[in-house]
Amino acid sequence: MVYLSYIIDHYDVLPDVSVFVHGGDDAWHNDIMRDGVVAMLPRLRIPHLLHNGYTNLRCTHDSGCYPHNIRVWPKATEEELENVFNKDYRRIFAKAYMQIMNVKKLDQVPDEVANICCAQFAVSRDRIRMRAKRDYVRMQKWILDSEMSDHEVGWIFEKLWHIIFQENAVQYVVCFHLFRLFPYPGLDMHRHTI
Repeated sequence: MVYLSYIIDHYDVLPDVSVFVHGGDDAWHNDIMRDGVVAMLPRLRIPHLLHNGYTNLRCTHDSGCYPHNIRVWPKATEEELENVFNKDYRRIFAKAYMQIMNVKKLDQVPDEVANICCAQFAVSRDRIRMRAKRDYVRMQKWILDSEMSDHEVGWIFEKLWHIIFQENAVQYVVCFHLFRLFPYPGLDMHRHTI
């Protein structure tokens, strides 16, 4: 909800790059940059990010939170269906996707969605603006009107952020080339607004 509120409130005055992270500096899913978010940001290669438009900030080959990929029901395997009917969040994914992404037919939902967990990412202003502000308002309204738990809503959006920002539905680790191992001395972070 906070990410969407930020996008909606700042849509017309977004900086070059917006970085969305959890509230604390120290998070278990800052795998490569274990010294915290504050130390990670100067290592972000802003020109490369501006060129690509989006990156997940979790750099690891371990995708994190299970399930990291979703074979969208009704195309799921028997084992996946058993989990779905045992209150697995995937049971609600296709319907939620259709509502959040404003698609009318099930065949418009990707067959599979995969990403790196934890909803920490950087995205360019241009990539955010590939969607109209009204799309983000609709997504926020969906959250407010939803009867799902906060955890379910958060899990669904964790699986969707990369798609919301126009990435392929199946995304694996792509962030190593977006970080320097050590910040450059005297790095001018002010050439681009973050």
